[in-house]
Amino acid sequence: MEISPLLYWIPYKLNFASDEILCNWLFVGDKSFSKPFFESSIDEFKNNPLNQHKYKPASTLEAIYEFSENTAYLKPTAFIFHISRSGSTLLSQLFTVDPKNIVVAEAPFFDEILREINFSKHDISETNIIKTFIGALNLLGKKRKGNEQNFFIKLDSWHLMYFEIIRKAFPDTPFIFSYRKPKEVI
Repeated sequence: MEISPLLYWIPYKLNFASDEILCNWLFVGDKSFSKPFFESSIDEFKNNPLNQHKYKPASTLEAIYEFSENTAYLKPTAFIFHISRSGSTLLSQLFTVDPKNIVVAEAPFFDEILREINFSKHDISETNIIKTFIGALNLLGKKRKGNEQNFFIKLDSWHLMYFEIIRKAFPDTPFIFSYRKPKEVI
């Protein structure tokens, strides 16, 4: 199988400042998303010399899905929905112990795709939002080391509002709900 030139690069942030939505890319090498939250892993990856250049790699929004079509990736094993302080971070960190698991926890990138696009000046259809979300997950779920077997996505608590869109994108993927009595959360 041919190695993709984007094997060690991930999309991680949308930029709404220009006339079209652009996607910023980051070199991650074969490093895992081992931190409790996606942003913490991203902060660590930014220290790589390839991410220190003045000009940052970017692509169009459409390219996210197009690039993902030629990538060896894992389909999501499960989505983890939760309410705050329910143990979901502990659960996702337990999944990271096994090197065969890819775990992406609370990525603001998903929020930008699912929510921010709708509030931007850009007119993007739900179909294209779903395609972008699928492409983003495919690219974050790449088999960069070759031994990966499972891909867990822990969403932010408010992503429950996007349940229907996520279900349309991944109709057969199990959803895990981490819940705690609201009284205990407070």
